[in-house]
Amino acid sequence: MEQPAECGYCNGTTTNFPSSMAVMSLKTDGNVIASSFSRDRNSNRRVWKGDLGELIIFNTALSDSEIASIEGYLAYKWGLQSSLPSGHAYKSDFPSFISWSDVQSFTTETTISAPVLGAQSVANLDTTSADLEVVLTDNGNDATTITFYYGDHRWRHHPSFLGFQSHFSNALEATIRKSVTGLTSGQTYYFRTLAKNSSSQNNGEDWANSSTAFTTMTSSVREETEAVRYSDLEGWWKLDGNLDDSSGNNRHGDGIFFKPTLVNGLKLWLDASDLSTAGATWTDKSGNGNHATKYNTPTVVTNAQNGLSLMRYDKVSAAANTDYHEWNDINDMRTIFAVFKRDSGNNGSILTDDGMYHFFSMGTQMIHSYGHANIRDGLYKLNGSSITAISTNYPANLSIVAIRSTGNVEASRIGRDRNQDSYHFDGDYGELLIFNTALSISDISKLENYLAHKWGLTGLLPSTHSYKSTKPLAIDSYPFSSDIASGTGKSLDLSNGVSAIVQTGGTEDVFDGGSAFSTSLWVKGWPSTAGEAIIGKDHFDPGAFGSLKAWLDASNPDYLSKSGATDPPSAGEIAFYEVVRSIGKQPSC
Repeated sequence: MEQPAECGYCNGTTTNFPSSMAVMSLKTDGNVIASSFSRDRNSNRRVWKGDLGELIIFNTALSDSEIASIEGYLAYKWGLQSSLPSGHAYKSDFPSFISWSDVQSFTTETTISAPVLGAQSVANLDTTSADLEVVLTDNGNDATTITFYYGDHRWRHHPSFLGFQSHFSNALEATIRKSVTGLTSGQTYYFRTLAKNSSSQNNGEDWANSSTAFTTMTSSVREETEAVRYSDLEGWWKLDGNLDDSSGNNRHGDGIFFKPTLVNGLKLWLDASDLSTAGATWTDKSGNGNHATKYNTPTVVTNAQNGLSLMRYDKVSAAANTDYHEWNDINDMRTIFAVFKRDSGNNGSILTDDGMYHFFSMGTQMIHSYGHANIRDGLYKLNGSSITAISTNYPANLSIVAIRSTGNVEASRIGRDRNQDSYHFDGDYGELLIFNTALSISDISKLENYLAHKWGLTGLLPSTHSYKSTKPLAIDSYPFSSDIASGTGKSLDLSNGVSAIVQTGGTEDVFDGGSAFSTSLWVKGWPSTAGEAIIGKDHFDPGAFGSLKAWLDASNPDYLSKSGATDPPSAGEIAFYEVVRSIGKQPSC
């Protein structure tokens, strides 16, 4: 720069180029062009010398408050907040940001009923403690209390005779877990659960079908002071033949088991499982960018099925006012999968369109004779079993449908049927997969299994289904080993390039905890070189401020890495460290 006195803002004030490390911001009066750093064209006299820590470029003129926010972010990241002037908005406070969701509506229930309990189970069994679990399948639209009765003998007259009880108030429809301690090592215990609300039906009560027995362990590798503090637990992956999260937060791993993107011809993938609200668009996970636009008020119901969310549609007679999502026409559909439930009393089809009615179902049957022959004559499966769709009623509960047509068919909506005043879909949708290829029976079975295990619907699959009890793999060989620290179970074998990913939906502060954050893992084998990463994560993204055009960042705080050359480390050695951030200087002119 030939006029350094006009170079911009440095540490929030007008000044010349700094001679020590500083935060510099520049806002131009119009468009400018740059394509390199340090070298000025072919000139040997104008080479910039110095250190660069981070470079952020936007193609929009940020407001003064936005510039101050970026300055505050950089100053706190690089330890330069003391260089900011005393009047700077973020001299003493790190910038924070608030974003409001769309306004959502809801309708309170008008009637309540007795709660309904499902299966009981035991998790995290130890020498003196255990987690008692029960599935609350229906809370009856009322505040429900779960009581766990447990003891070391079977009850004779009533579960309350078991001797001990533990309560869980205001329970949601999910797997309810309660930790009990003070048990005796090697002792057999029994427990049974009661759900109760204020309904007059059955006195508002429902007991689990029977008592469940469990025996505490006789030895443990945990510390006697209880190493796991469940209230602060963010994730717990036992890797015992799966990548499931045992913390109750449903942050299950990925990267090993089969998923839809491994099948050729995927044109659209709408998945409600990880949604918290219904935004203006429903993201297409296929990678084709064919996102579905929301019209009227489809709503997301969280924790609705197996801890996952569902998209709910309510129909009205006027086509323009009914709930629906619409994407760009797909006119070469050949294989379709849907996890959905159609409410009783409506004629809506599984898929609709702005002009065609290929999936038409005017009554209770899954397809009407007016539906396209390519569907009527094709393969139609309900929960893994082949059916004759024209004479099979819609299921009353959430189910898996697979359709393979004999030729191309078309659809562009869930919900609204053309401009009709009827035939609109009313119910819940969990997931929709559309392929433009006629998939093989093997691929159809794998996708049915993927959906069944994900949505907790494996019990609906027939006993002869290829993957009723096991998930299909996305890799060539089984990645779990019986080589573990102690006891029984499995571990994840990483020797053949296997890796596991925990998706956070782009929210990279899920596992942040500041100085209070800790990670524990059992590892056999050791990286050969210092600095090799064991665990990695993403971090803050300035792209949230606008149209980010470039970002060069010399810091690298993303990995839990090996710190030394010892292989393996000695007892008491600090084995891992966070990669040190490299801090540079700004140039002097």
